[in-house]
Amino acid sequence: MNLQILIKIDDKTQQLDLDNLEIQKMLFIYNALEDGWKVEKEKNTFVFIKPHEKKKEYFTDDYLKEFIKKQFRFLK
Repeated sequence: MNLQILIKIDDKTQQLDLDNLEIQKMLFIYNALEDGWKVEKEKNTFVFIKPHEKKKEYFTDDYLKEFIKKQFRFLK
């Protein structure tokens, strides 16, 4: 399966520039929100909090990038 997503918005052309990795990161965070996690960003760190389970997990932006690369192999 080959999925290529490219969205660009430029000030002059009104195009948004997002690469596949940025979109995958947004989907990862969206899925966490849909699964009941609260997501906050503190500097370069994403904080995932699951209120009803009293869990708190910290992931750096680089960790998320690597995790997403590994988890979304089908999006090569």
